[in-house]
Parts: sequence; structure tokens; C-alpha cells
Amino acid sequence: MDYQRLAVHRTIVAVDVEGFGDRQRTNRNQVVVRDGLYLAMQEAFRQSRIPWTDSNYEDRGDGMFLLVGSEVPKSLFVESLPSALVAALGMHNDSHPDSERIRLRMALHAGEVNYDGHGATAASINLTFRLLESAPVRRRWPTLRVCWRSLPRHGSSKKWYSTARQIPPLITLPM
Repeated sequence: MDYQRLAVHRTIVAVDVEGFGDRQRTNRNQVVVRDGLYLAMQEAFRQSRIPWTDSNYEDRGDGMFLLVGSEVPKSLFVESLPSALVAALGMHNDSHPDSERIRLRMALHAGEVNYDGHGATAASINLTFRLLESAPVRRRWPTLRVCWRSLPRHGSSKKWYSTARQIPPLITLPM
């Protein structure tokens, strides 16, 4: 039996830089934003006591997604990571011009993930990205630096929801 093809439980973190492709941003601005995103994510993980080196992450050009093993408590993702990320983004934004500042959306989820020779795939990953890109999130919170919402309370999301429901569903900071 090929155990690499069996699903494993992962916490899923997806982030997207708002306005990354804005015409006001030059290629150099985009490189600075990407560097800032990676530094902010690594610092937020460190501050939250979530091991960055044990995470699988994939670059998405204007964002990234990370898969973290089930041995890391989900409560760290909902209790610590959002505020640590806000602080790290604030440090970046305070030292950069408008064209290099980062406004970020973040979606959190957990579920079964399959790996293959090309990376990871799962309905739970698709759902995380649908949430991140959903019109209601974009319409309702257009000026957020960081936003997270717990996902539906059915199926494998029950355990995640029992953790996430204890935390306020939204963190906002004025730009």
C-alpha cells in the first residue's frame, strides 16, 4: 500500500495580499511586498509558537498557503496567529511607502489533505481558498489587514469549529 497517497489531517492557512497587482505597484514594489509577506508570516509563526520549518508552504505569487501538521494545537492559529500577524504587518507597513504596504486577507481551516508528486490537494484546501476569495468577505471587509472566519460546522470541521468558536471571528485594524 502506498501510504503517501493516504490523507493526513492538516491545519490550512491561506493568505492573499490585497491589491498586489495594482498598477501603482512596480515590479520592485511587488518584490518588496513578497519579501515583507514572508518575513511577516515567519515572525507571526515564531511569535505564536508555530514551527515554520515543519510547515509545508506554497507560494501563490500574491499570497501563500501553508499546511501544518496535526501535532500543532489549532488554538495557536486562532488565539495567537492573527494578532501576531497584525503586529508583524504593522512593523513592515510602518517602514515602507504606500506602494509597498501590505493589506492581507487570511483564511484558516483544517481537514484531510492528500499529497502527491505535485504537492497537496483536498476539498478542504479548495474550501479555504473559496473563503479567502469569496465576494461576501471582499465586500464586507474591504479594508482589513487580517480577516479570519471559521468554516462550516459539518463533517471534519466540527473539531475545528469547537476551537474557533471560542475566539472572536474577526480582527480589524485601521490602515
